[in-house]
Amino acid sequence: MSTTGVRKTFIFVGAGLHGLLLLGVAFSGCDATIAILFLTLSTATTGASAAGQLAIMIDLAPNFASK
Repeated sequence: MSTTGVRKTFIFVGAGLHGLLLLGVAFSGCDATIAILFLTLSTATTGASAAGQLAIMIDLAPNFASK
C-alpha cells in the first residue's frame, strides 16, 4: 500500500468508525452495558486517527526544514 493509502485508511478507521460507534451509543437505549461497550470501542479507534495524522507531519518535515 502507498503512504497515502495507509494514511487515509487510518484516518477513516479513526474518524469514520468512531462516528459509527457513537451512533451506536445513541441507539443503545437504556442498556448501560451496551452504551459503555460502544463508548470504549469508539475511544479505542480514535488512536488510529492519531497515527494517520502523525505520519503526515513526519512526511512533510523534510520539505520545510531549514538547512
